[in-house]
Amino acid sequence: MPTSSRVLLLVLAIACFAPHDTLAQAPAMSPEKYAQAAQMRDFVASFMHGQVVATCAQQGYGRSEQLTASYAAWQEPVADSIAEGETVMLETYPEDFDGSKEKLREEMLKRYRKDTEPVVVSRVGEVCDARLMLLETGLPIPSSGTTATAPTLRADIFSQGMMATTCWAIESIEMSVVKADPAATSEEQWIFSGCGKPVATTVTYSANPTGGTNFVVGMKSDALTPAERRQRLEAAKRQLEEAKKAQATGNAANQP
Repeated sequence: MPTSSRVLLLVLAIACFAPHDTLAQAPAMSPEKYAQAAQMRDFVASFMHGQVVATCAQQGYGRSEQLTASYAAWQEPVADSIAEGETVMLETYPEDFDGSKEKLREEMLKRYRKDTEPVVVSRVGEVCDARLMLLETGLPIPSSGTTATAPTLRADIFSQGMMATTCWAIESIEMSVVKADPAATSEEQWIFSGCGKPVATTVTYSANPTGGTNFVVGMKSDALTPAERRQRLEAAKRQLEEAKKAQATGNAANQP
C-alpha cells in the first residue's frame, strides 16, 4: 500500500472513528494536538458527508433537499475547524500529499468510492435516511426522550453503546437525564433496543480540562446472560461478513 494511502487510513481512523470527545484523554496528547486531531476529524467528516449527500441525490433519494440542507446546517458551526483541518493534514504529512489539496482530496475520493459508495448505491433509502438522522441528531437511528449531550458526543456514546451491549443492529434509543451538572459529572440513562432485547446503560460524562468531554457507558453485569452475549457476538460476526460481501459485490459492479 502506498505511503499516502496508509497515512490517509490512519487519519480516517482518527478523524472518523476515534471518539472525538475522548481524544483529549490520551496522556501524551497536548491541548494543541487534541485541537488539531479534532480539526482533521471535522474536515474528513465534512468531505465524507458531502460525498454521501451527493450520491444520495444522484440515486434519486426522495429527501435529498432536506439532506442537503441538514448537511449545510451541520457544516456551519464547524466551518473554521473544517478549513483548519485540511491545512493541518497537509502540514502534518507534507511528503505524502506534496502540500496539494487536490492530491489529498483525490486520495479521499478514491477511498470513498471503494469503501462507501457501493454501500450507499446498494441501500439508498436506508443509508441516506441514516445519514440524515446522523446530521440532524448525531445518531444514525431513531431516538426519543431527553439528553443534555451535544450531537458529536451523542455519536460517540452510540458507538460505545453498541460495543457495551454487544449489538451491531441497534434499532432505537430512549434517553433520559438523571443528573445534569456542567460543573461536575452528569449522568443519563440510555436504553438501547435491538438484537431482541432492550438494554439499559448508564452514561456519565464530564468536561475535560484540556478540551472535549470524558464519558463512560456502563451497564449492570447481569443485563445480558452469557448465552445472550454469545448470540449477539455471533450475529455481529454474520453482519460483518454480510457487509463485506455486499461491499465486494458493489465494488465488482462498479468495475468498468
